[in-house]
Amino acid sequence: MHKYQKLVAESFEVLFDAEKTVDDVRPFFVKNYTQWVDGKSLDYNGFFQHVVALKEVIATAHVEFIEFMVAGDTAADIHDVFVTKKNGETLHVRVIAFFTFENDQIASVREMTHLLEGNESDHDLGSRT
Repeated sequence: MHKYQKLVAESFEVLFDAEKTVDDVRPFFVKNYTQWVDGKSLDYNGFFQHVVALKEVIATAHVEFIEFMVAGDTAADIHDVFVTKKNGETLHVRVIAFFTFENDQIASVREMTHLLEGNESDHDLGSRT
C-alpha cells in the first residue's frame, strides 16, 4: 500500500472511530486544507464542522478502496463507504476523489459522492456541516 493510501485509510479509521475526537482527526490535515465536495467548498474550519456533523450521526463506518492511483503528491481514488447511523439506518456511498498532499498530510480533496443505498435525505452526508 502506498504511503498516501495508508494516510487516507488511517484518517478514515480515526474519523469513524467513535472513541476518537475531532482533535484526533486534525493531524492528518494541513492547516490550510480545502475540500470541494458535490459543489460545496469547505475550508479547514468548515471541514471540521463537517467532521462534527458526521460524528453526531454515524455509529460505525468502514471504507473499501476500489482504486487508488498516485502521481507525485497527488492521488485519485474511488472508494465505497458503508455506514450504520446511530438510528440504525444503513448507507452505501460511492466516492470519487482527488487528493493533494503536503508534508505527509492531506492538503486538499475534490470529490463527488453518490448515494448507492440508503435514505435520500442522506445524499448530502459527504458535505453536511
